[in-house]
Amino acid sequence: MRNIEQLLEFDQIKLRLADLARTEIGRSHIENLHMFEDVFLLQNSLNLLKEMIDINARYGSVPIHVGFDLSKLIEGAHKSGILTPADLDHIATDILLVSDIKKFFKKDIDKYPL
Repeated sequence: MRNIEQLLEFDQIKLRLADLARTEIGRSHIENLHMFEDVFLLQNSLNLLKEMIDINARYGSVPIHVGFDLSKLIEGAHKSGILTPADLDHIATDILLVSDIKKFFKKDIDKYPL
């Protein structure tokens, strides 16, 4: 008998969702998703989703453009201490992205506790 993830074609859902991801970390997170087994975690995630839907409806999309997974880059920099101009550009892009996201979430932040 097929398990519930196979029955609901969870892998196909993850593939479609990964196509919508704007960052490498987002795609990686989606690839590692599993169905909820804990009702409390499911309810918490649904509450967070409800807040994000409200934020998107009220203020528009969160300004996530392109982001990079800097973990390997940072690990390599620790080993060799050398970063290329492209590496520095990726770091600068992510810093600016984080700055834009922080500005976006300063709007009526008290209304959205999650």
